[in-house]
Amino acid sequence: MIAGALGQILTGLTALRVNPLRAVAFTAFGLFWLSLLAIEVLPSAGYGQSPGPLSQAGYFAMWGCSA
Repeated sequence: MIAGALGQILTGLTALRVNPLRAVAFTAFGLFWLSLLAIEVLPSAGYGQSPGPLSQAGYFAMWGCSA
């Protein structure tokens, strides 16, 4: 998942001069996957707490509105 997210971010950055819309989309989706991974992994590693269902729904709604 990390490799796929980093691949999307790198693809977005390389497409910056050619097609800015593609660059924004790929970079945003790569950052989405990294943030989703952080939400799932960091609480199990002892950093913070797992989000509740309402917080998780708000997270997905914010990403859905921005994409």
